[in-house]
Amino acid sequence: MKHLIEIAKILTQKKVKRIDVFDASYLNQKSNKFTIFYDALVARKLKNDREAAALLYQSSPTDTRYRQLKSRFRRRLLNTLFFVDPDQPGVSDYDRAYFSCSKDWALISILMSNQAVLAAEALARQTLQTALQFKFSDLIVNCARVLRDFSAAAGKPSDFALFHELIETYSALLQAEIRAEALFLRCTNAIHAGEDFDPKESLQDLTDLADRHDSLLIKYHRYLAAIVLLEAKAEFQAALDLCNEAERYIEGQTGFFPEDKVLRFYIHKMAAMLHLRDYKLGKAAVEKYLSAFSEGSESWFLFMEFYFLLAMHTAQYIQAAAIAEKTTQHPRFKKYVLNHKEKWKIFEYYLAYVAQRQSQDFPAILQKGKTLSSAQPFPEEAISYHKDHRHSTAVWLILKVLLLLEKNSLLKAQELIDQLRDFSGKYLKSEEDFRIVQFVRLLQQVAKANFQRNALKNAEKYLEGLKIRTFQYSYPLSCQEVIPFEYLWEQVLEQLK
Repeated sequence: MKHLIEIAKILTQKKVKRIDVFDASYLNQKSNKFTIFYDALVARKLKNDREAAALLYQSSPTDTRYRQLKSRFRRRLLNTLFFVDPDQPGVSDYDRAYFSCSKDWALISILMSNQAVLAAEALARQTLQTALQFKFSDLIVNCARVLRDFSAAAGKPSDFALFHELIETYSALLQAEIRAEALFLRCTNAIHAGEDFDPKESLQDLTDLADRHDSLLIKYHRYLAAIVLLEAKAEFQAALDLCNEAERYIEGQTGFFPEDKVLRFYIHKMAAMLHLRDYKLGKAAVEKYLSAFSEGSESWFLFMEFYFLLAMHTAQYIQAAAIAEKTTQHPRFKKYVLNHKEKWKIFEYYLAYVAQRQSQDFPAILQKGKTLSSAQPFPEEAISYHKDHRHSTAVWLILKVLLLLEKNSLLKAQELIDQLRDFSGKYLKSEEDFRIVQFVRLLQQVAKANFQRNALKNAEKYLEGLKIRTFQYSYPLSCQEVIPFEYLWEQVLEQLK
C-alpha cells in the first residue's frame, strides 16, 4: 500500500488532468485534426511537411498553427508508445521482455526523481529478475546500481554485496558487448565501403570475445561478421554453411534471441541460396520461414520477395507467377509501403516480359503476361528520377528498353538508351552499382551498332565485367536485378537483327 501512496502522491502533486495519447476513442473523432493527421500518416498519404500543412490548414509548413499542432502531435505519439501492446502474434519472448523491462526502467527513473523510494526499489527488484533471466546486461547494471544504493542507505551489507557483484560482472559483459558491436560495424563497414582493410584481426577479436563471454549478442556479431566476410568473397556455399550453424545455435536459444537478429540470419541464408540458385533448397527454407511469421506481416512480405526472386533467378517462372499473385492479392498488400508496392509492380512487369519471350516453353504463364500487360499498361514515365530510387528507376528504364526492342520501336529505344546513359552517369556509382552500369553500357553498344547484331563492338569487355563481378543480393535493395543481366543480354541478342 505504501508504494501506491507514493505513486498517487506524485500524480496529485504534478496535477495530471489528462493523459494525451492516441487511444481508440480519441481516434474515432474523425473531425479532429490530430486524427486527420494520424490517419493520413498511417495511410502513407503524406510525404513531407508541405503536404501535411496543406491538408490540415491549406497553408505552408511555416504556418504557426501547423508547427504547434505538429509539436503537440509528436508528443502525443511518444506518450502513446508507453501503452503499445507487445503481446502481438509473432513477437518473441526476448523482444517482449526487453520492451517491458525498458518501460519499467523509465518508470523507475521517474519514481526516483520524485523521491518515491519504496515504489522504485520494488519495481527495480522485479525488473532485475526479468533482466537476469534474459541477460539484458545494460538493464541489469542499471537496476543493480539503484538497488545497491538502496541497500547501502538501508544498512544491508549482504544485499549491497550481491548487487555490487552483479554490477561488476555485467559491467564487464556490457563492455564486451559494446566492443563486439564496434568490431562488427568496423569490419562490415570496411567491407561494404571497399576499403583496403583486413578484417581478419577484427574477426579474431570477435572470436576471442565470444569464447570468453556467454553472450548471445557477442556470438551474434561474431557469426554475422564472418558471414558478411564470406559474402564479400563470393564464397556463398561457405556462407550458407555458417548460416546453418548460426541457425542451429539460435534454435537452441528459443525465446532468448531478438527477433530482428533472427530475421537477419534468415535474410543472409536466403541471399546465399539465391546466389547459389538452389531453388529446391531455397523453396524448403523460405516455406519454413514463412510459416514462422503471420501471413501479411512485414516479415512475410519480405520472404515472399525472396521467394519470387529465387524463382525468377532459377527460371521457375510458373512458380514466380503464383508467388506474385499470392503476394499482390493479399488483403494487406494495399496497406504495404508505397516503395514496396512499386517494387512488386516492377517484378510483375519483368515477369510479363519473360512470359512473352518464353511463351512457347512456358505456355502456362503466357496468359499471366497478357493479363498484366492489359490490366496495367506500362506507364510512359519511369519512377521519379531521384538518387534514393536510383536502382528501381534503372531497372525500370532497362525493362522499357527491352519492351521497345520487342516491339521493334528502335527510334524510341535509342532515345531511352540515351536517357539511361545520362541517368547512369548522374545517379549510378561505378563501383557500388557496377553490374547495372555494365549492362547500361552494353545497351549503349547496341544503340551504337544501330541495333544490328553483326555490327556490335566492345560488348565483350562489358559482358566480361558481368562475369567477373557476379550478381550479389543487397538487402534491402532487391530491385537491382530482378532477372540476371546475363540472361537479359541473351534476350537482347535474340531481338537484334
